[in-house]
Amino acid sequence: MTRMSLALTISLLFAGTAAAFAAPVSDPKPVVAVPSGSPSGSTSLSAAPSSSSVASSASVAKPLSFSEVTTSVDKHHPLLAAVKQDVVIAEGEKLSAKGGFDPIWRSRATWELLGYYSSKRLDTVVTQPLPVLGASVFGGYKLGLGTFASYDGKSQTLDLGEIRGGLVLPLYRDSAIDSRRAALFAAELSPKIAEAGVAVQRLELHRSAAIRYWNWVEAGQVVTVAKELFALAEDRDAALGARVLKGDLAKIEQEDNQRAILGRKATLISTERSLAAAAIELSMFLRDQNGKPRVPSAAELPLFAEPKPLVVGTVEEEVKKAIARRPEILRIEEQKKQVGYEQDLAKNAGKPALDFQIVAAKDFGSGIPQLYPTQLEIGLVIDIPLLARGPDGKAAQAAAKAAKLDYQLTFARDRIGADVRDALSLEETARARLALARSELALARKLAAAERDAFFLGQSTLLLVNLRETAVAEAAAREIVALADRERAVAVFRAVTGELPKVTP
Repeated sequence: MTRMSLALTISLLFAGTAAAFAAPVSDPKPVVAVPSGSPSGSTSLSAAPSSSSVASSASVAKPLSFSEVTTSVDKHHPLLAAVKQDVVIAEGEKLSAKGGFDPIWRSRATWELLGYYSSKRLDTVVTQPLPVLGASVFGGYKLGLGTFASYDGKSQTLDLGEIRGGLVLPLYRDSAIDSRRAALFAAELSPKIAEAGVAVQRLELHRSAAIRYWNWVEAGQVVTVAKELFALAEDRDAALGARVLKGDLAKIEQEDNQRAILGRKATLISTERSLAAAAIELSMFLRDQNGKPRVPSAAELPLFAEPKPLVVGTVEEEVKKAIARRPEILRIEEQKKQVGYEQDLAKNAGKPALDFQIVAAKDFGSGIPQLYPTQLEIGLVIDIPLLARGPDGKAAQAAAKAAKLDYQLTFARDRIGADVRDALSLEETARARLALARSELALARKLAAAERDAFFLGQSTLLLVNLRETAVAEAAAREIVALADRERAVAVFRAVTGELPKVTP
C-alpha cells in the first residue's frame, strides 16, 4: 500500500465522524489508542476489545515472521530457481572448455585398386593437447604395403608397420596463451559470474519480499483501525436508539448515525480488499513445500515490534562495505578478467608462429633395408601473417568490451553509493516521522481523555469528544505508516548494502 493510497484510505475512513456522533448520548465509550511501538505492538481504538475480537484472538494462528518469507524465497521462488540454472550452464561451459584438452584420434585407410602403383595404407594417430606452453604430444601407427612412387616413399613401411611419437612445442605464438587455454580460463570464471547473478537476484527478491511483507502488515493494521471505528459507530447507535425510544432525541439523529455506519462499513470493506490484495502480492514470495503461492490469512498478521536502532557507521564506511559486498561488483570484475583473456588471445594471434617439433619413428617386420633404422627428426615451423586484420579486429573488440565494463563498474559503484545514501536518508526520515507520530498520538490521547472528562462534567459535547477520538485514530494510523515505512527502509538498507541472511539448508 503506497503512502498516497493509505492517506486516501484514512481520509475516507474518518469522513463523516462528526456527523455520526453529533447527537448527545450518555455513557460514551472511551477511545484509547495503544501505541503500535509498544511491546504489544497493536493499535486499538477502544479500551476493551469487542466480543468479536475476543473470539478471534482465541483462534489466532501463529504470526507470520519475515524470516519465514525469506526462507520461502530462498527455497521455492521460481525466479531464484531459474537463475540458479545459470550456474549449471556455467559448469557445463567449464566442462566443455576442458574438452579442448581431450585426446583426438584420427585414422585413415586407403586401398589403391587401379593405376600403375598398387598399395594398401593405414595411418592412425592420437594427439593429446597439453595445458602448459601450448604443447601437444602425439603417437601413432602406420602401415604401408605394396608399390609406391619415389615421391611417396614415406608412406611405405615394413610389413608389421611403423610406430611413431612426437612433440610440438610453440616457442612464440601460442606459448603463453592459446585458444584452448583462453577458453578454459574464461569458462572457469563463468560459475563465479553465474553465482554473482544468483546473489543479485536474491538481493532483489529479498528487497521486494520485505516491501510486500510490510505492506501486508500495514494493510492489516489499517483494517484494525477501520474495524474499531465501525464498532464505535455501532455501539453509539444502540445508545442513540435508547434515547429515541425515551422520546428525548429526534429519530433523525439516529438515522444520521446509521448513515455513518453504512459509510464506515463501505470503508471497512475497502480496507479489507486492500489487505486481500497485499496478501495476494505477498503470496508471490510466500510459497508452500510444493512451491505453490500461499496466501497468508489475516490471523497470521504479526504485531509491530519496537524498532531496534540501526547500527551503522559513517556514510562513507557503509558505502565501502556495500561495494565490497554487492555481487554486481564481483560479477563485473570477473567479466573483466574474461575479457582480459580475450585481449591476450587477440595479441597472441597477431604474433608469428615458431613451433619446435620432434618426431621419433621405428618400423617393425621385414622389407626394404632402408626402413630398419630408428628415425629421429627435429624441425622448426615458421608461420608469419603478412596481414593481421583478423587479430587486430579481435583486439579492438576486446578493448571496447573492457572499456564498456570499466564504465559499467564505475556506474555500479556510483549507483551503490547513491543507494546507500538514499537508504540511510529514508531510514532516518522514517525514524523522525515515527517519533513525531508517537508524540502526536500521546498528545491526542491526552486531549481525548480531557475532552471525555469535560463531557462527563457537562462542559463539552459529544461532537467534540468524537472529534478528539477521530484525531486519536488518525494519529494511530500515521504511526502505523511510520512504523511500516521504517521497516521498509531497513529492508532496503539491508539489500543495498548486500547484507542478507545466509541461505537456509
